[in-house]
Amino acid sequence: MPTGGGLQQAIGDRGGVSAIRCLAARQPSHIEVSVCLSEGSLDENPWKYELGIEQEPRGKHKAKLRFERVTRGTASVLSRPDSQDKADEERLCQTALEQTMFNKAWMRS
Repeated sequence: MPTGGGLQQAIGDRGGVSAIRCLAARQPSHIEVSVCLSEGSLDENPWKYELGIEQEPRGKHKAKLRFERVTRGTASVLSRPDSQDKADEERLCQTALEQTMFNKAWMRS
């Protein structure tokens, strides 16, 4: 069974944030990804997953979350960074999906 994966590997395999972001940007910029999932065209409560990624300005230049949001219809299911992320910024190097203890509650929604 393969190990690893996750945000850091996905960004690293593609050459880092600076290789993925808009090359025409004059200043360091971030990446945003949005995915919508529904059970059909009439689904009034689709899932939406949004992810904003930036590069650490110092140190190892790891990818860090600017934001991570999950909504179901108009209801917010997850919004990061939160108070725990602000207390331990290393958490922002992983998505909520990677943090198995973190995603437990909203995966049942």
